Amino acid sequence: MTGMRDYIRSCILGYHYGTAPLVARIAGRFLFRVGFLRRKAFFGLPDELIPPRTGAAAVDIGCGSGKLLRALRLAGWAAEGVEWDQHAADVAAAYSECTIHTGDFSKLPLQGGKYDLVLLNHVLEHLDDPTQVLRRVGQLLAPDGKAVLIYPNPAALGAKRFKEHWFSWEVPRHLVFVHPRKAPALAHAVGLETASLRTLHRSAAGVSLLSRAYKRGRVLSTEEVAPELGDHLFKWWERLRMLIEPMTGEEVLLVLRRPKSRGR
Repeated sequence: MTGMRDYIRSCILGYHYGTAPLVARIAGRFLFRVGFLRRKAFFGLPDELIPPRTGAAAVDIGCGSGKLLRALRLAGWAAEGVEWDQHAADVAAAYSECTIHTGDFSKLPLQGGKYDLVLLNHVLEHLDDPTQVLRRVGQLLAPDGKAVLIYPNPAALGAKRFKEHWFSWEVPRHLVFVHPRKAPALAHAVGLETASLRTLHRSAAGVSLLSRAYKRGRVLSTEEVAPELGDHLFKWWERLRMLIEPMTGEEVLLVLRRPKSRGR
């Protein structure tokens, strides 16, 4: 079974990068179209984080323990991380086997115009000036590079259901929530183009459990999350609701691009 999984992965990767023999690439072309196989081949990464080529430069801002950064490296990115906390940076470096820059990414001397991918996974909401964040992101991007931002959605069905008890508000750790409808204008103001915008329901069951606990006056750690039947039903309800109102998922996934014509 392991051998078959490895073969399927090699076919998909070989097709995407054009490195496999012809027969394997033909098989990979069809396998690549199957969503769960594609995600497995690229170590669980969503389509927005699949590298365009091996060795493309990526930086994960606020990389935490390095779990996602490791997946980026294994998928083919030449990945680096940025982490504010030195202890977390050390953990991330050991786990991901990537270079970690320690400090505030707005002030670190990272090379401008270098990165084909700048990733902020649940980081934007912790920073108090989203315009300045996006401006700095634009400075780091290579021409036609992309930024992927994932953050809690203030227009989520969970926010409407739980109101002030919605766990993702996380006051005072979360400082800013950019409404998905306003994000493109914010990006355009600093010279970035919106390539895609969607919301995700993947965290709905966990957020439902945490929000219900918070409403009862309890604060659970994310390690204690074991959603119950009602939480899973809420996740499916949110998924169905998104067919009518696509911007109601628990998380925003925003992809921005730096235009090729923009000078360095």
